Amino acid sequence: ASASAVFARALALGAMANIAPRCARVDAATAGKLVGALDAFERRERLFRARGGGSSAEALAVGDLVCLTLEILNSAVTHAAAANPELVYALLHRRDLFEPREADEEHDARGFGDGGAAEEAFREANVSGDGATPRATSAPRSSRANLRGNLRRMLAHLDEKIEVTNAYVTAERVMEIAARAAASFEPEHAEGAIRFEPTPFAYASSPETARTFFAPLAWRLVVEQERFEWDEKTLLGGMLGRAVGEAL
Repeated sequence: ASASAVFARALALGAMANIAPRCARVDAATAGKLVGALDAFERRERLFRARGGGSSAEALAVGDLVCLTLEILNSAVTHAAAANPELVYALLHRRDLFEPREADEEHDARGFGDGGAAEEAFREANVSGDGATPRATSAPRSSRANLRGNLRRMLAHLDEKIEVTNAYVTAERVMEIAARAAASFEPEHAEGAIRFEPTPFAYASSPETARTFFAPLAWRLVVEQERFEWDEKTLLGGMLGRAVGEAL
């Protein structure tokens, strides 16, 4: 895992964690990729742990990515399960990913980003030349083990709600049942589950650059969702164009 790769993934996951509590209509393909990302990060973490131990720079860096992904999934299920039945369905298919892990205990003993490999990777990836350290910052309200355990308890509760006794039921029918269960889900309904508050993440080196990063994404949503006709010549010729130019 190169420094730049860890840096890019951590920033992307931090941004996803910020919007996870308000995400809606995550489709099946996206849900599958998100769940697959957790699996891939954990496989990579196990590989690095086997090679150099749990305290190796690579294992610690990828371990932080696992923590961020668990944060995203926990926030989405806790705060937006009703709006994302496809994600709930994908998570139920991979409940094995939320069984207890020894790696979680070791990671939590160190703490997220606590002077470990991710911090070193971020320093190495800094290209601003100002000596500042670009990093995703947070004040996590839960450990990695607790995030995984919370997801396990919430998914177990949802699984009970959609248990199917007919062996010949279709996948579409199971999806309908899962959607109904997700629509009425509240974390308090699941025994032992907790409604964790979302953890905010920010680009600590240059907070003002967040606008530059998100402006193109915001405009894309305007164009696609509001059927806004993008005429670059017209936009760039007016006040709106100047505002967009400043943001970009």
